[in-house]
Amino acid sequence: MNRLVMMACLVVLTACKEGENRTVEYFTDNPVERAETLADCETLDAAQADANCSNAQTAESLAESDKNLDAAQKYFGD
Repeated sequence: MNRLVMMACLVVLTACKEGENRTVEYFTDNPVERAETLADCETLDAAQADANCSNAQTAESLAESDKNLDAAQKYFGD
C-alpha cells in the first residue's frame, strides 16, 4: 500500500512540474531542443494547448520555409 501511495505522489508531483516556456526565437536558434520538444509533444495529450509545443512547431515551420526559400533562390537565382 505504501508503494502505491508513493507512486501516486510521484506521478502527481511530476505532472505538476511546470517547465519554462521557450520562445519561437529560442527554438529557431536551438534546432536540437526544437526536435526534442516536438518529439515530446507527439506523446502529450494536450499538445495543442502547450506553449512550448506551439512555439516549437512555429519555429519548425519557419525553418522549413527558410530552407525552401534558400533552395528556390539557388534554383532561380536571387
